[in-house]
Amino acid sequence: MVGLGFAMTENIQTTPRVMQAGGGTDRHLYHRGALEPFSHPMFTSLTGIGLGLARKSRNTLVKISRLS
Repeated sequence: MVGLGFAMTENIQTTPRVMQAGGGTDRHLYHRGALEPFSHPMFTSLTGIGLGLARKSRNTLVKISRLS
């Protein structure tokens, strides 16, 4: 639900700006209307799954990831 709410808020804020600017309105509306409603909830759920797996794992490497 958080991902859907975030996507909706983003759409409400960005669509008027794109319409005022002029170019790319069709592409913007397709991207935001057709693709984005699926991506935000998917990214949010995958993050939750990853955090849950890290929480339940006994492996320290799974719990702590270092970027070097």
